[in-house]
Amino acid sequence: MSENEGVQVGLNVQGEDLGTAPRAYANNVRVTFTPEDFTIYFGWYSIPPLDSPPESGRIDSRVEPIIQITLPLNLMRSMIAVMQRQLDGYESNFGEIRTHPARPAWMVAEEKETATDA
Repeated sequence: MSENEGVQVGLNVQGEDLGTAPRAYANNVRVTFTPEDFTIYFGWYSIPPLDSPPESGRIDSRVEPIIQITLPLNLMRSMIAVMQRQLDGYESNFGEIRTHPARPAWMVAEEKETATDA
């Protein structure tokens, strides 16, 4: 057994000025995973100008891909925690963010299940 085996050392990561990172806007997100990582796909869509409501009652809009970011498994929980902390901070300063009117069906079902359990 080496004399340095089992020694823990702190790591201080010095980042560049994050203000110089490329910027992008996305209003659509999807996430997939593999046994090794998570991939987050950011996209953007818009509603086309309409003179009147469509006869079908439905507007189709294509999501334009903006960027995909792949994260290792060990970073995902930290990312979720950081995002939750930022969301909590935002809401404590500016009020609760309204629920999106077009939530995915799985999210609506999960909300109903949670409300039933409470």
